[in-house]
Amino acid sequence: MLEDIYMALRKGYEKLKRFSSILYERTRVEIAVIKMLNDVHGIDRRIEENYRIIGKRLKELYDIHEKNVLRDEIIVQTFKEIQRLTEEREDLIRKSSELAGDMRFIKGHE
Repeated sequence: MLEDIYMALRKGYEKLKRFSSILYERTRVEIAVIKMLNDVHGIDRRIEENYRIIGKRLKELYDIHEKNVLRDEIIVQTFKEIQRLTEEREDLIRKSSELAGDMRFIKGHE
């Protein structure tokens, strides 16, 4: 009888151990995805700020009747920064999608 109780406790312990391992892994992945999505939001704000800079600079150039606005160094550098941020944003979204895919894999093995 004691051996039956011991075996039942042992099985319960093993189940709890597996469950806590799965829960830990899912939580770790979910937190990583949330952090990445927060980073994407920050990048979006920086992109918007760069568009504001371009708009202000275009207004300044318009006021002085400048025709070659696309050759302006501030505008060119800001567009390059927007391109770099957009690539960084897409990379973060891709990585978070991969992690979310890993989370579905973990969920299927509960």
